[in-house]
Amino acid sequence: MTQDLRYALRALRRSPAFTLIAIAVLAIGIGATSAIFSFVDGVLLRPLPYREPDRIVFLWERPPGGSRNVISTLNYLDWQQQNQVFESISAGTSASMTMAANGEVSQVRASRVSAGYFRVYGVATTLGRAFSPGEDQPGKNNVVVLSYRFWQQRFGGDPGIVGRTIALDREPCVVIGVLPAGSPFDRGSSQLWRPLAFGPGELTRDYHWLRAIARLKPGITLEAARANMDAIAARISRDYPASNKDWGITIDRLPDVLVDPTLRRSLEVLLAGVGLLLVLGCTNLANLALARGTAREREVVVCAALGASRGRIVRQFLTESVLLSAAGGALGLASGYMMMRGLQLLLPSYYLPREAVIAMDWRAFAFAAGLAIGTGLLFGLAPAFHAGRVDLAGSMRASSRTATADRSRRRLRDVLVIAEIAVSCLLLAGATLLVRSFLQMRGVDVARDPDRLLTAGLLTPDSRFSHPDQARAFFRTVLERVQGIPGVTAAALTAGLPLEGWPDGMPLRFAESNARGGAGFKSISPSYFNTLGLPLLRGRGLTDQDRKGTTPVIVVNDAFAKRYFENQDPLGKHVLIQEIVPGQRRLGPEIPWQIVGVVANERTNGLSPQGSRGVYSSIEQTPMYGLSLVLRASGDPSFLVAPLKAAIHEIDPEQPVTDIRTVAAIKDEFVAPDRLRTWLFGVFSAIALLLAAVGIYGVMSYSVAQRTHEIGVRAALGASRGRIVGLVIRHAALLTGVGLAIGMAAAIAATRWMTALLFGVQPRDPVSLGVAALLLATVSLVAAYVPARRAARIDPIHALRVD
Repeated sequence: MTQDLRYALRALRRSPAFTLIAIAVLAIGIGATSAIFSFVDGVLLRPLPYREPDRIVFLWERPPGGSRNVISTLNYLDWQQQNQVFESISAGTSASMTMAANGEVSQVRASRVSAGYFRVYGVATTLGRAFSPGEDQPGKNNVVVLSYRFWQQRFGGDPGIVGRTIALDREPCVVIGVLPAGSPFDRGSSQLWRPLAFGPGELTRDYHWLRAIARLKPGITLEAARANMDAIAARISRDYPASNKDWGITIDRLPDVLVDPTLRRSLEVLLAGVGLLLVLGCTNLANLALARGTAREREVVVCAALGASRGRIVRQFLTESVLLSAAGGALGLASGYMMMRGLQLLLPSYYLPREAVIAMDWRAFAFAAGLAIGTGLLFGLAPAFHAGRVDLAGSMRASSRTATADRSRRRLRDVLVIAEIAVSCLLLAGATLLVRSFLQMRGVDVARDPDRLLTAGLLTPDSRFSHPDQARAFFRTVLERVQGIPGVTAAALTAGLPLEGWPDGMPLRFAESNARGGAGFKSISPSYFNTLGLPLLRGRGLTDQDRKGTTPVIVVNDAFAKRYFENQDPLGKHVLIQEIVPGQRRLGPEIPWQIVGVVANERTNGLSPQGSRGVYSSIEQTPMYGLSLVLRASGDPSFLVAPLKAAIHEIDPEQPVTDIRTVAAIKDEFVAPDRLRTWLFGVFSAIALLLAAVGIYGVMSYSVAQRTHEIGVRAALGASRGRIVGLVIRHAALLTGVGLAIGMAAAIAATRWMTALLFGVQPRDPVSLGVAALLLATVSLVAAYVPARRAARIDPIHALRVD
């Protein structure tokens, strides 16, 4: 074995170009595959970092005709009291809070959760304690638990933090614990947790706002839990038909909730793509090794003549391949780590679940080592076996170099090139689909000149205003001040920003027909449509005269009008919607809202082309406590940030102004994962295209070298240079055509797997597939033209003199 290694190192040193190319190709392939594997492993394969995670489930209410919805308070409390299958159950909701500590006021991301929240996850604190039973009752909930990262960043890791009092939304709270370092809670959106104590205004069944998670009792199956909760849902539906008729309960296992189907498919597609790229690299190296084997044929013959067995020769060639793959694997692991870190920086923080641990650890090392061994065998077997089949007697003849080339070797190289073209075609088809999809996404019109629309959040806790009239007055003053800032051409207030969903989903009833329906509900200032550039299609918009005490009016979007008033004029019709009670988690009585206008569909649920049904009301008639500003700038909106904050702080120095960004930036956040996925697949396909070109070039060059005598005879008999070029190009065209046919068939079958990742493009889009085929055919024929020209320039006299 030691002798084999010495001979292998000596042979590789004699071919530095081949050695460097092989190591580089393997390092890129193994590195990229290892980097993507680290994400697949962290998101899909690793066990969740909780105690017995298979017992943790998410719970939702199931509305009629739907599958999942957030939960009302009283329904959750019934679940908590009546279930027989959960060891612990907890409800929660996310919130932004103002925190005053160490003389500094800032905004923090928080969660309000039931006292059993950390027991459900099986997580203990590293300092202090978690919530005790009963601390989620009113008057007992002024305690808080911090994440480890937040404790380090905001309080400098002060070990005396436990017992200290901080102010959250102007209420004093005692820090009772700090979560462990490196826990999933360090990677989540929340920085601190406070017990969820229900006030009288939150004890309702018709306002849905909570999320719930639970831990199954030992031995309880998911089916048993569903049966028990279905029975509870049936009782609630029977006892409270006004709010719960035909509502049910959905239970999902934790992993099914954490990993979004689109994320799962993205990782699967990327791993498949980078795996194909590695196979393509190995195929290319096998081709190069076959060519190198031809040059070493005499060396092999000498070894055989000196007594080396066929097995020894095969082992020698395989040793060289394994050495190359080991070097490529080592470099690949290093490059894979850098790729992994780069991808982590490029991915939005919200894109991966907080439980995902992305690391280049022993699992990734074992994966890379397995790849290195596998690739070494994959690209080394063909040349090794061909070396072992050398004809000793024939090869020793001096005239053998003029004999017909080894047909089996030529056929194998042709097959390898066809495989390269087929794999390249598959990757290129996927890349062109993703590029077209991304371009469609980038072209979505979110608003008029979105890069000049600046948004800012105005967090106001429920306790800020004792009466809705105070909220009306505050936000009215804010809007007046902001509209007066130089450089602001329009300004508006909204309960929900573009792309980020409807703030509320409301059941409704039509007064004239008594039919029922549902729609998104958004409170806005009358200037909202004009600020965004949303055109009115019929009727009028909201005005400053639509105030408290006047007829409640709404503007509906085009999707709403087409769904519920397909052959009618919606203007003047009345819709019965329960009144939203400001600052409370409940709804008031049904009141009639008159439709006064129809507006174009706003992109609310991301960039989805399907316009969701929605209605808009004036903030004067439905005041909200947490609103956002939207400003249209005459120039660069970044110049408005400082005057905007100054204007708000003149009204209230403690009012936080948060999440300042343009609408274009909001859109960029939505397309960031698609941009990265498209970029990665584009890089994969570009490398595949290069490798395919190298493969075609190598095979054609080899063919020309092997057929030098034949080409000389043809030239001596009068064949023109054009006919000789055509001879080589026809061979390349045949290989390319077969490879394209196989690749296109595979692409048509495989791209259906990408449907969930495409936007505005069908998986069998003929333009995308046609562009991929045309590009690959062009590159292949250009790569073949260079050796074809070389063949045309062969001197017949010299060629006929070749042995």
